[in-house]
This record gives sequence, C-alpha cells and structure tokens, in this order.
Amino acid sequence: MFVPKSTVLLIVLNSFTRSGAITGNDLSNRIESAISQAAKQIELLRIESKVPAISVGVSYRGQEIWADCFGFANLETGTPCTSRSLHRIGSITKPVSKLGKLLEENRVDLDRPIYDYLGDKFPRKTFNGSEVNITLRQLVSHMGGIRHYNSAADYFVKDSCDSIYESLNYFKDDPLIAQPGTELHYSSFGFVAVGAVLQSVLHENDTFQLAMLNILKNQLGMRGTYFDEVYEIIPNRISYYQVNKANQLKIAPFVDSSCKWPGGGMLSNVHDMLKFGNVMIGSSKTNNGFLRNTTVARLWAKVAPLQKYDLFESFYGMGWEVLERKSTNCSQCETVPFSLAVAHNGGSSGAIADLLIVPEKEMVVSLLTNVSPVNTLRQVAIEIMSTFIEYVHPTNYSREGEAGEGSHGKAFSTNQTL
Repeated sequence: MFVPKSTVLLIVLNSFTRSGAITGNDLSNRIESAISQAAKQIELLRIESKVPAISVGVSYRGQEIWADCFGFANLETGTPCTSRSLHRIGSITKPVSKLGKLLEENRVDLDRPIYDYLGDKFPRKTFNGSEVNITLRQLVSHMGGIRHYNSAADYFVKDSCDSIYESLNYFKDDPLIAQPGTELHYSSFGFVAVGAVLQSVLHENDTFQLAMLNILKNQLGMRGTYFDEVYEIIPNRISYYQVNKANQLKIAPFVDSSCKWPGGGMLSNVHDMLKFGNVMIGSSKTNNGFLRNTTVARLWAKVAPLQKYDLFESFYGMGWEVLERKSTNCSQCETVPFSLAVAHNGGSSGAIADLLIVPEKEMVVSLLTNVSPVNTLRQVAIEIMSTFIEYVHPTNYSREGEAGEGSHGKAFSTNQTL
C-alpha cells in the first residue's frame, strides 16, 4: 500500500502548515490514518464486486495526497497495477470535452439549432408530426430527445469510425424519444452529436480528437490521457473484465470506441483525473483559470433532476452531475461532511469509473476499475471523500484515531452509470 512519504507530500505539508494552525507531523499522521481507513473500504469493494484492479486518487488544495492501485492489471500474467495504469473512463469523457473553451471563444452558441452547424450531416427532426429544433444546450444536458444505447450492438460496437461525422450514422435517422427541452433522457449518442458540433467549428485540418488531446496534454498536463484506440500500442493500458450473470469473472467483450469518442471513449489514470478535477475547482474560483468562473458556473448549474439517493438530490447540469445533500426529512444526512459535489461516472466494456469533486473543501477523489459492473463505486467514492475530509480538512480536527466501520453511513443506495 502507498505510504505518503514522497517529496509531493512534503510540499503539500509545507503549503498546508505555513499558517501555523497545525504541524506537519500532525497532518502527515492524519493523511496516513485516512489512507488506512480508505484502503479497507477499497479492499472490501474488491472482494464484494470481484474487482481485479482499482486505482484510487485523492487530492487536497490542488495537491495529490494519495495515488495508488490495488490488484492486477492483467489476471492471466499476474501483472500488478500501478497508479499509472490506464483505465477506460467511459462517460467521464463527457465533461472533459472542449465545450467550455469553445464557449469562451464564442465559437459555439448553446441556443443555436445544431442544424446550423451540421447542415446535411444531421437531418432535421420532427416530434408528433411537427419539425423541432435541437440545441447544443439541450444536448449537453441530455434534454435533446436523442436516444441512448438500445442494445448490446450499440454498447459493444466492433466497427471503427474514421470521423465523428461518420459516428452520426448510428442514430441520426432514428426518431426522437421526447420533445427537445422537455425531458431528461441520458444519451451518449447525444454527446456524439455534441462532438460533431464542436468538430464543425474547428479549423479544417483539425479533428475533435487532436483538439482535445492538445488541451489535455499540452495545456492541462494530462499526459496519461488518450483516446481508446484499440489497435494502437498504448503503454500502461490495463486489461478489462466483466462479471457475468453467473457471478463469474470473464474477459470483457471487445469494443471499438472510435464511433463514440465524445460520449465515452477515453483512457486515463488517477493522476490525470485529479489534475482535471483541480482545474475545475481552480477555474470555479477565478476568471484567470483555465476556464472563467462564469463558464464553470454555467456548466455546473442544475438543469433537470437526475435521480434521488438516500442522502442526496441529484441533478444534471451541462456535462456534469450535481449532488446536493438533503436538508429536510433526512436524519442521517449530516453523516456526510459536505453539502454539495459535482461528479461524473462512466461505464465501458470492462470498466467502471468515478470522479467526485467537492469544491467547498477543495478535494477530489477518483476511482477507476477494470471490471463491470461495480454497482457501489459511487457509494465508495463518497465514503472515501468523507473519510479524507474528516481526517484532513483543517476546519475539523475534533476526531482522533481511526473511524469506526460504517461511520459515514451509506451515501447512496443505488449506482447509476452515466
């Protein structure tokens, strides 16, 4: 298990203790206690859900305080995973898109019909016999009426697509399932349409993939993030598994994600997930960040209810899930030491992932696995976040010793893979 004695931790301790409020040794001990507690939660998850490998990352005030991986990158070779192991992040790809930057550059208009961008590449739609417009705002909030995956053939696509425009062929001629702007229907195909709109405003020789990687690698330093190109050799890529209906661990079905890049086609590691979460926190606080705080506020604004959990109300914004702790008729809600979080999870063939951000505490938790399904991953992410907040956050030092089992309650009773 990772023990936080690195140079990074020393830098973190120095930055946290300059105020004199606590000592470096005190914080170091608290971090180690939080790691010990969280490691137990992860090992329990591995046993209960038959997870071959799970990568975990935690950051506080913009600095990593824990990054590790438990288990095996490949069960057949017995290769252990590391914090650099690359996992499929599924639908976490959605909030990672270039949308925010293109909004700030006034290159896309949220309320303009997507037909204006796509022309004859996307047919005009009707609903109940009347022609309707679909806007970018509706698509990024899953309010565009475009269907999600209907079958295993949609989910386990084996064909390759040479361009995002070619990806539209999977759904562009299908009828809408709702009047645009009236109902939330989660749709990864809707985000493929978003990617096509973004592609339409790029320079002629640029592609959605290259533009994304340029931002992520060169501007944000996410050098361990790639598109999941199945025929390329990508160092540190992990192997993928699934638990079948007989509760047996098997190799996950082959899938080629090139026909749905914007909706869920990227690989990453926990270091890069933490970087991305911290970019969003930093941008939310100033107009001098990667994005302006006004842009982040637009992305994180609640648009429509997503689902209800035991302790939280959940909403979808624009490419993000927003979690608000319940304030009434909830005797256990105070067991979670934060009131609001933004998040996204993702599911792919042989992978479930979660990214959880608590801006008020300046904390990020990322969990990446190489198996599907893992029905309690969001719950565990909430519990790990709660553990680190209670041990590490400087506004709460009343707790001594290790937390008792179940001290944070069960944050969620169900887990929806977005």
